[in-house]
Amino acid sequence: MQGFFNINKSAGMTSHDVVSVIRRIVQIKRVGHGGTLDPDAQGVLVVAVGSATRALQYLEQWPKIYCAQLELGSATDTQDSSGQKTMVRDSFSISRSELQSVLDGFLGCTEQIPPMYSAIKIGGQKLYEAARKGISIERKPRPIKIDSIELLDQTDADYLGPRARISIRATCSAGTYIRTLCHDIGIKLNCYAHMTHLVRERSGIFRIADAVPLDLLRNAPQSAATHLIGINEALAHLPAVRVNADLSRRVLCGNTVPIDELINGLCRLQDANGIILAVAEGRRIGPDSVTTASPICVFSAPGE
Repeated sequence: MQGFFNINKSAGMTSHDVVSVIRRIVQIKRVGHGGTLDPDAQGVLVVAVGSATRALQYLEQWPKIYCAQLELGSATDTQDSSGQKTMVRDSFSISRSELQSVLDGFLGCTEQIPPMYSAIKIGGQKLYEAARKGISIERKPRPIKIDSIELLDQTDADYLGPRARISIRATCSAGTYIRTLCHDIGIKLNCYAHMTHLVRERSGIFRIADAVPLDLLRNAPQSAATHLIGINEALAHLPAVRVNADLSRRVLCGNTVPIDELINGLCRLQDANGIILAVAEGRRIGPDSVTTASPICVFSAPGE
């Protein structure tokens, strides 16, 4: 068994908890996830099974879409509602036009300082482990890109004050912390804010409308395979190149092979039946633009 589950993670579970459940259901050790979701967050969690775990690296850089709710008037040490309040502002009035202007200011390429309560390692230590000990570690800003932020109206009020809650939908690059975005929005508004709810609605081709609740797999483990998304489908954004039986054997051994297509970059190598063999790096060589493909991620042989 190999492929991807598009899981609709519920709140209260870590991403690793979901992986552990999937391992028990499919009875395969090689299971991993792409793009960690915080325990309180919900929504799309891509879980890879078998040799599909090798392909996660080609999916994790996809843009993500999140729907988040934030509360104005207070900041917390975790930047969400699970933490302790660190800054409070009891009196302010923000117009919707001010709010929209601040949201627009986050669009495009920018930098973001990762939160202390995160799994990022600095000096071999996970930040959240240091944070729980009361230790603050200097973090360098990381480049992110926010393609869109949509304000989801939930009130007709022209002005927003303390404890007002607003919802946004953001399309952003991988590595963007929505908790931190909510915190930073509060700083820009000069009223503080923290995230109260988060749903990941999309990660690349994986959409929440198609996501499977974990309980569905728990209750019917025999049907788990019917919910798998194949490696070929998941990597459809890479051009496909078919090779004959002789070249297929060479690809499965990790050998560079000649291809007819003029490709300069990543591609999928498939056998004559369209079964994916590997992700390869295509290169044009020489004045005649002869193209070769060098496997960099080989999957199981056809039929395995």
